[in-house]
Amino acid sequence: GLRLSMPLRRLAINSLRGTMAGDLAALRRGWCVTLFGERRIWTLSLTPLSAADAQYIETVLIEGQQDQIASIEIRQADGVRSVMQIKPASATRSTPDKSR
Repeated sequence: GLRLSMPLRRLAINSLRGTMAGDLAALRRGWCVTLFGERRIWTLSLTPLSAADAQYIETVLIEGQQDQIASIEIRQADGVRSVMQIKPASATRSTPDKSR
């Protein structure tokens, strides 16, 4: 599983909150924000602005399609890399068995 120290957890959560809320101004307060791609397939690269935060996280890469986040990769300053794959809720639900 994904195990992060408290500073890493705080940074990751803050990056997600701004991204999920679509709050670019909030993201830019703590991150250098770069968007690659197009609406269909995109990557949002977040690099910490503060030297204190950069001690822990090198960059956060958030990949998506349309308005859905597909994965979040956290590249730590110590070289450790963590990737979370995100599936839509509809893809994880089991379908009822209608043969009964």
